[in-house]
Amino acid sequence: MARIDSVDFGEIVVAGKSYYSDVSIDSKGRVEHRTKSHVVGADDIMPVLKDVDCIVIGTGMEGSVEVEDEVPEILENKGIKLFVEETRNAVDVFNGLIADKKRVAGIFHVTS
Repeated sequence: MARIDSVDFGEIVVAGKSYYSDVSIDSKGRVEHRTKSHVVGADDIMPVLKDVDCIVIGTGMEGSVEVEDEVPEILENKGIKLFVEETRNAVDVFNGLIADKKRVAGIFHVTS
């Protein structure tokens, strides 16, 4: 699983590699660039749902990303725990879940 090394405004470092865009990370540690958006909906979470216990959503450095109401409903129906935090805190949650051997995926907004 890919650990997040650091995050700063506009940059996230995952397993030693820098990304200068929003990203999603699946349960196998694969990182994908994510189209910048201030909304996370069903279409955003579906690609990372396979083999997960938890999903962490980083809502930006100032928490400006909105999680659509359907997201918690979808995850609850699948028995997947959801964590929604400003991105710096979300990184800590994500890394903590990895340390606890959870199967975790994440979506991280790296600007506001």
